[in-house]
Amino acid sequence: MITMPEMAADTLGKLLAEDVRRLFGSSHHEHAERLDGIARIALECLGKSIACRQAAEG
Repeated sequence: MITMPEMAADTLGKLLAEDVRRLFGSSHHEHAERLDGIARIALECLGKSIACRQAAEG
């Protein structure tokens, strides 16, 4: 089952990658893919840390 942070991370990563491709063209395809992955990882980590904090507070 996919979580809300994962859905948000996936969507943001795709949007950022599309924008980079649109703005800079195919010559920056590799950068767009990296940005997609970085955005996903960052938001997933943020979502997990918030969930852990909420669980600890109880």
